[in-house]
Order: sequence, then C-alpha cells, then structure tokens
Amino acid sequence: MEQGGIHLLLYCVQGTTLTGVRALRRNYKLFYSMVKERVPIVLVVTGLENQEPEMEQWWKNNELSISDLGMTFAGHACITAAAIDEGDGDRLKQRHDQSYDAVCEVIERCR
Repeated sequence: MEQGGIHLLLYCVQGTTLTGVRALRRNYKLFYSMVKERVPIVLVVTGLENQEPEMEQWWKNNELSISDLGMTFAGHACITAAAIDEGDGDRLKQRHDQSYDAVCEVIERCR
C-alpha cells in the first residue's frame, strides 16, 4: 500500500446465507484495519444463480444485518459466478450477463 498498489478491495463471499457471519465480520475487520478509509471495500456476493426474484434480493434481505454488525461497504454486487455451458437455459445466461455488468459497474463507481 505504501507504493499505491491497492485502489479497490473486492471482498467476495458465498451468498447462500449469513450463517458464516462471524467469518464475514472477522475478515471485514481485518481488511478494514489494513486499508482504513484509504481504500474502498466492495462486497461481491456470489452463488446467487437461484436467488429469486432477482439476485439483488440477497442484498435487500441482508443489508440491515450487515450494517448492524458494523460493516460498511462502498458498494456491492450480487452475482452468479457459475460457469455457463452450452445447454444452460436463457435465465442462467441472462444472470451471468447481469453479473458481469454489475461487477463492472461497481468497480467503475468505486474506483
């Protein structure tokens, strides 16, 4: 960091539930202690290919809990990182494209 190498920290977590919240918070505190407010921390929540009605619903369901635990993120992206195969349906392909766009947007907005 002394040489200006970190400009944005993407903290990627599996988004099925907040059951691993102790690890989420512990890691957040570790990251935050190292970068303070000099580097924005963005939460990227993965594994949301089956989240209904939309992947962003995960954030809507968990934002208050995250805030109550003292975690503040400069931005977030709710995504699927699942590999797309030829036989996959249009819904998964659409979510894959949305995920790509969401990550690009949050990087652009927070860099």
